Amino acid sequence: MSLKDEYINFYKENKSEVLILSFSFICFFVLSLFRFPKLDEALYLKETSFIAAKLANFEWIGSEVVGTHGFFNKVFVALLFLVTGPSVIVATIFSIITIIASGFLFLKILKYLGFSKEARIISLILLLFNYQTLQAATTFLREGYALFAFLLFVYWVFKKASPLLVGLALVLILDTREHIFYQISIGYVLWIFYFNFDRKNKGSSFLSFCKIIFKTYLLPIIYLLVSFFTPLFPFNEYNTYVIKLLLSDFGIITNQNGMHFLALGNLESTEGFVQNMWMTKAAGKYAWLQKIMFSPYTKIFYPRFFSYQGLPKVLGFVALIGSFFYINKKSKNNDSLFKEKLFILFVFWSYFITFYLQWGHGRYYFVITPLFLIFSVNYLLDRTKVKKSLYVAFVFLITIGLMYEVNYLLPKMTMSFLAMLLFFIAKKYQSQNLARYFCMTISLFSLGTYVMAQWNLSYGQLINSHKWGYFLEGDAISQFIRDNVGEKNSVLLNDSKFRDSLAFYEQAPCNVGIRGIGLFNFLPEYKWKKRYNCPYDMIYRTEKPEDKIKNYNNFVWIISKIPGEKFKNEELKQWFSEKPQSFSLLAKREFKNKEVFIYQRTTR
Repeated sequence: MSLKDEYINFYKENKSEVLILSFSFICFFVLSLFRFPKLDEALYLKETSFIAAKLANFEWIGSEVVGTHGFFNKVFVALLFLVTGPSVIVATIFSIITIIASGFLFLKILKYLGFSKEARIISLILLLFNYQTLQAATTFLREGYALFAFLLFVYWVFKKASPLLVGLALVLILDTREHIFYQISIGYVLWIFYFNFDRKNKGSSFLSFCKIIFKTYLLPIIYLLVSFFTPLFPFNEYNTYVIKLLLSDFGIITNQNGMHFLALGNLESTEGFVQNMWMTKAAGKYAWLQKIMFSPYTKIFYPRFFSYQGLPKVLGFVALIGSFFYINKKSKNNDSLFKEKLFILFVFWSYFITFYLQWGHGRYYFVITPLFLIFSVNYLLDRTKVKKSLYVAFVFLITIGLMYEVNYLLPKMTMSFLAMLLFFIAKKYQSQNLARYFCMTISLFSLGTYVMAQWNLSYGQLINSHKWGYFLEGDAISQFIRDNVGEKNSVLLNDSKFRDSLAFYEQAPCNVGIRGIGLFNFLPEYKWKKRYNCPYDMIYRTEKPEDKIKNYNNFVWIISKIPGEKFKNEELKQWFSEKPQSFSLLAKREFKNKEVFIYQRTTR
């Protein structure tokens, strides 16, 4: 059967699913019309734009530091930039396509696992309208590409593809999110051993196991060695971080900056880590309670582990419980494909346990969200009755989890208990309709949470795009600056947030260096040789503005026109105005809710 015929048959058999995928594409595209550069995404966009500039000059980028957070996904988009020029919408559409393709692969996997049409539709909706999915589809983060690579890996394993092809999927995973590669490899290798083990012929089965592992991991190992020792592929410094971890004592990693959660074993540094309306900093006889509540051992309850900004608790805990019933059900039914289907259980638990022992948040386990959904939906629609003790345990887990929430507590409580009620009734009366309502309720609330977050939070794309223009109007501001300052002259900006959008459109080499060749240069610490100077600089917190200004001749100060909202260092504009003998105003222009002033030094 040709590929065209396969797609035609897929459409005929899955019209409802295709309709959901099509609606999702439209929904994602509409949300992508409101864009704002932030954090990691801004870095990926700058690197992709820089790669496109190098490729346009027929220069390879193997020695450039552009592989730290994935390389192949950036190259795909950089090739498109050769035709379109730097375009945020092109990069975002690439993310949307990877999510839709992931949805297609997810459906194929569900069908292989024997899910009914109803179960496939429910699972697909839960995946596509998950908070992290919406974020991955409407930004140029690497999660969408990583999800596609992971599902491709699972699909090829189920299709009994050649080990080299499975290894190719692992290379894509290793490239885009290296920690996923190491985490799932534990479960995959154990499953391969289990699948090939034969008590009657141990020697032959072990040899078969070694052959499969060698063939599967040949391409990932070649990719690592080539990126370590040659300039053919850009180097990912985090691979040396993992190697250093494997060669060191267990549990050495901690992160106490408030953005991620701690590694197992560091209780003292968690004191007062979480503050909310339920638990405040305790003292005296209740101090032990706080230490227990806020220790790394309880991180499963933290909002950035299971929440409506990731995988909702009501699904996360159902999946954890359902994974055990998945084993029991398959065992009792003597499923002929039991060993093969057990593959996702090995991968799920190896990833979940290693994630639990390390620091991380919703984006870090987003990739295995499909496995959470497989277990939760399978358990939800399973007609076996649930013991009362499991109901009690479920309510306990959800209630404890709510005690860690830091904001919007009332709507989260309402939705959680409503979802629990629907779940309990659906299980008790074996109601497919109530099961459907349970999943739709969660999906709608996740969608609502995403839209409200993007409108209300300070970094939200919807609110910032509405206030300051699409991607901060970086294209127009960049053109305005270069028309007045010149193409190659460096500029000092007052606010760092504009640096990302300006550097993207100018394809400037900001945050790009060059590496030496050799693995052991990077094991002690990661230090890159600086090769390029970014045309845009800013005043850092530790620097005195006067000292930084002395080093530049061109200055761009962007002033907010919204009362009560200011950009960084706005007040220093007065400093230029008060020294007309040293600085002159070259140009000024109004943009959406902001005004851009360009000053130039006249005398020193």
